[in-house]
Amino acid sequence: MLEAFGTFEYRKGIDEISCDQAILAIIKEEKRDYFENLMYRLVLNGESHFEERAKSLTDNNFFPTVSSDEKKRTAKDVLCLMYLLNSNHIKAQFDAMKCDIKGDAIKDIEQWVENIPIKVA
Repeated sequence: MLEAFGTFEYRKGIDEISCDQAILAIIKEEKRDYFENLMYRLVLNGESHFEERAKSLTDNNFFPTVSSDEKKRTAKDVLCLMYLLNSNHIKAQFDAMKCDIKGDAIKDIEQWVENIPIKVA
């Protein structure tokens, strides 16, 4: 999901997003470190396999090694990152689904963003 978002929005992969200061500058400084670390976790955890898996969606060997809680936390973090980079894009995706959960989903994401640990100087 993040690979597709990064490619669509910035024509960059996960590893490039984590190093691009122009992209990272969109995120408030106090939360930026959290997402830089998230990007490194994603890249180190899956190396370059995320792009390949996103394209093929056939490699199931990776996911059993990650706990259910870690999968949920990572999914929340990725949604928060995407929301911070382009909230209108995320809102438009929920609008396109024409579902009743849109308002609740956006509120949930906004709450998750609020709960992200901030960098203390």
